[in-house]
Parts: sequence; C-alpha cells; structure tokens
Amino acid sequence: MVRARSQAALGLGYRVHVTQAPAFHVMDRRLPQGVPLLASWWWRAVVAGVTVGLVPLLVVLWAFIDMPAHRLLDWMWPGWLVGARALGSPVAWLAGGGAIFLVSAALRRRDVGRWGFLLAANVASGLALAWVCGAGIGLLASLDARSGSPAWLHLWPDARCAAAAAAAMTLWIRVPSMGRVLLAMVALVVLGESAVRTAFLSDALAGAWCGTLGAMAVPWAWWSLRNESYPAITPAAAPAP
Repeated sequence: MVRARSQAALGLGYRVHVTQAPAFHVMDRRLPQGVPLLASWWWRAVVAGVTVGLVPLLVVLWAFIDMPAHRLLDWMWPGWLVGARALGSPVAWLAGGGAIFLVSAALRRRDVGRWGFLLAANVASGLALAWVCGAGIGLLASLDARSGSPAWLHLWPDARCAAAAAAAMTLWIRVPSMGRVLLAMVALVVLGESAVRTAFLSDALAGAWCGTLGAMAVPWAWWSLRNESYPAITPAAAPAP
C-alpha cells in the first residue's frame, strides 16, 4: 500500500497529500496525484514534439511576421496593456517565492514553505533556460558571416515571458481551477512585451515556452532524486473533514 501523510495547508481547511513512490506505468497519460508530467514517457514525447514543432514556427515568425506584428501591436493595443508586463516581473516572482519560504519557515509551516521554494525555483529554472537558449542563438549568430545584420539582435527568449509562464505553470499545478486565468495572464505578458517593443513576438513565445519547460523540470528533478512527489505540486483540492 502506498504510504501517505496529510498536512493542513494555508489554514484554509485543505490538505496537502504527500505520496511516496505511487505506482504508475511509464507510458500513462493520466498520472497519480503529485506525480510530475515528465515522469511519464508519453508526456516527455508530447513536450519534445511541441518543442521541435515550435522551432520552424519561431523561424517563420522571426523571418516574416515579427516586424509587421510589432507595428500592428504598437498601433492596435491600448496603453493599459503595457502595465500587464508587470505580471511577468522576474524579480517580483522570485522575491514572492522567497518571501513565502522565509515567512513559512518562521511560522513552522513547512508545507507552505516548500510551495514558495518551488515557485522561486521554477521561475529561476525558466529564466536560466531562456538565458541558455539565448546564449546558444548568440553563438550561432557569431558563427554566421552575416552576424552584423540587425535581424539577429532580437533573437533572445524574453525573460518576463519566461518568468510569467513558469509562475503560471507552478500555480496551475497547485490550483488547477485557475488554468484559464493563468493562461490569460501569460498571454497578456506576451502581448504587452510585444506592444511595448521590448521583445518581438517570436522572442516572447520562445520565452514563455522556456519558462514552461523550466517549471516542469524542477518537480521532475525532485521526483527523480527523491523518488517521492513534491508536496507543493499536489493540488489542494480535497477539503479536510
């Protein structure tokens, strides 16, 4: 029998179930509660397929659509959309996760503290992946004889979009019912970054996907190293009796 324990979460009458080594098949599409998506080879194949499919899409955006879309968004969208960029502030998400961790440690709420740590770790992972991808593109640009072309200058995954997507992925795993709201938040950040001319559309989409991948990698790493579900990735959905 699978061992499990429950702890009160956030004092709201919910329980966080920490399950150790739940049984599942590596090709399952529906995984037990608390098991990260990347623990299944089926989901790994889906993520890999989406990643590979995004490459030609981003190339087409970069080559033909970035500049027209940039001008269109600048003319079409109202000024309040620029303020939506604050939802993707990397500093705010990292500081928020760290604050949750520190306050929870002071209050001896380890379950909530782990959730704050996961939030900060996922955002940091998404930002790191975006930076690595940008550095790799910069290396390709330096090897290209036409690297002096201005077209290369915007090829860098956007940090705000990466932070917003990583945070949204973390919150979605915690509270699945917020999925549409979180998706709208990421879309606003992507459009805001493009409208304010901080990033092209291809950069914004690449950053959002880097953040999503980073947020999936951290729980999977915990699972692989500890062979247990990360407490914070289990949705607090069942009311305590």
